[in-house]
Amino acid sequence: MDRRRFLQTSAAGGALVTIGVGQPGCGNPVSPAPLAKVMTVQTVPDSIRDALLSDNPGDSMNYGTVKLLVEFYPQLAADGGAITLQLDKAITADNNRGYSVPQDNTILVVHEGTDFIAVQSSCPHAACPLGYNASKKLIECPCHSSRFFADPASGKVGAVEHPPANAPLLRWQTTAQTAGGGTTLTIDLKQTVLFNCEMLPAVDATKQLTLPFADFPQLMMVGGVVCGQPTGLGNPIIVTRTDPSTVIAVDSRCTHLGCTVEWNQQNMDFACPCHGSTFGSDGHVEVGPATTPLKTYAVQVNADSVVVTIT
Repeated sequence: MDRRRFLQTSAAGGALVTIGVGQPGCGNPVSPAPLAKVMTVQTVPDSIRDALLSDNPGDSMNYGTVKLLVEFYPQLAADGGAITLQLDKAITADNNRGYSVPQDNTILVVHEGTDFIAVQSSCPHAACPLGYNASKKLIECPCHSSRFFADPASGKVGAVEHPPANAPLLRWQTTAQTAGGGTTLTIDLKQTVLFNCEMLPAVDATKQLTLPFADFPQLMMVGGVVCGQPTGLGNPIIVTRTDPSTVIAVDSRCTHLGCTVEWNQQNMDFACPCHGSTFGSDGHVEVGPATTPLKTYAVQVNADSVVVTIT
């Protein structure tokens, strides 16, 4: 990968790889967070140490979650620490999986005060591996000048603080439980938190997502947009009313590098803020660099709701 090199190192606790970049040029004085492998399992053991991802749909409690013992990773255990988790390459960004997978299979985990933050580890601008600046409470790109908010008190975690990046980071819900053996961190890949997007209802047993107008009144108006990830769907979606009788729904992740696309009512298309790709209302590519269309979903407009069928 451009601007990346990988050097094997040893550390107390988990084995880590230090991610290096070339000359930063206009980048920030920060190093990418060290890399830790995530093991894919079907059964989550009672005692957790290394980072584990449950890929067993039959285990509803753990499916689509990454669990790790914080103290096993000294670079994460300290306040202001950070590591990069690397999922197995077999865990692909497949929307049928039921949970969200980063485009490059890596997740940046930051320990900030009493909080743990999990976001995509590659910068939306040029896919450089991100690092954490604890003194400024910012996630930063060592290649260019992009910076992102990381202080939970700001209410803007993942949002762009400084360009050239102009799209927020994908973020996943985290919980930390402390017991006698230490702190177990759980990252729920079924719960993506997007800055300026909403929490959506779960997809039901019939593979339908119901968005009542009482909860999402913007869908009653032409140009109204709902963005978010429902539980049971791998990627976030965008639902928008394009005219008085039509509502459309698409997978919100650009097929180029995974940035979240935005609906442009004036042009009647979806635009990627990162690299300029545009897609028609039916998901087809209008302008590259993307070459693959957005996934679309069937939508039924009722008197009191919009129902999206997930297939």
